[in-house]
Amino acid sequence: MSEAKKPKITVKGLGEITEKDYRGLIAIIFSAGTIIIASISVAQSRLDLFTSVMAVLGPIVTLIIKDYFQSKE
Repeated sequence: MSEAKKPKITVKGLGEITEKDYRGLIAIIFSAGTIIIASISVAQSRLDLFTSVMAVLGPIVTLIIKDYFQSKE
């Protein structure tokens, strides 16, 4: 049986980037973005914006982080 090829992209200066790397970057970007937007809305006393952000992005971030950590197993 032949080995399945894993998709890899080579970037100058960074080396090869695999699917595992993309999952980690997406998890970090979405988590940081959600935290930043939520923090700004709380700092401006916009609790309606905070609840909207958490209602929309909260489940998405949860799924992304769960997928990332389950892929490490």
